[in-house]
Amino acid sequence: MKRLGSLAVMGLVALGACAPEAPSAIAAPDIDRPVVQLDGSQVLAIAADFAIHKGLTEACASDEADHLLPFLDGLRDLPASADLILSSQMVASEMYDMARKEEPEYVCTPEMIEGVTERVAGSHSQWQAIMDSAG
Repeated sequence: MKRLGSLAVMGLVALGACAPEAPSAIAAPDIDRPVVQLDGSQVLAIAADFAIHKGLTEACASDEADHLLPFLDGLRDLPASADLILSSQMVASEMYDMARKEEPEYVCTPEMIEGVTERVAGSHSQWQAIMDSAG
C-alpha cells in the first residue's frame, strides 16, 4: 500500500511538472478528529467539474470565481481521507490542464460556457450538501 501511495505521489509530481500553472498540492490533513467518509466517485466528479471550469475560465480569459481551490481546501478541512484528497488533486490537475490547453475558438462558445456553468452550479450544490451534512 505504501508503494502505491509513493507511485501516486510520483504521478502527481509528474503531472505538476508538465503543468506548472496547475493548482498546487495541498497538504494532507493533520487529523486530530475522525475522517469524514465521503462518496469518492461523487467527490472526484465535483473536482473534475471545478477543474474544467477553472481551466476554461483561464483559456477564455474570463474573470469568473474559482471553485476548485476552495473545494480542495474544504476537503482538507473536513477532514477527508488523504487518499481521497490526493485522488481529487490528481483528477483536478489533469482536467484543469486539459481544459486550459484547449483552443479558445473551440471552447469559448456560449454553448460550452453555459454547459460548464450549469455543471459547476450542480457540483457546487452537491458540495454544499456534503459540507452541510458533515457538520
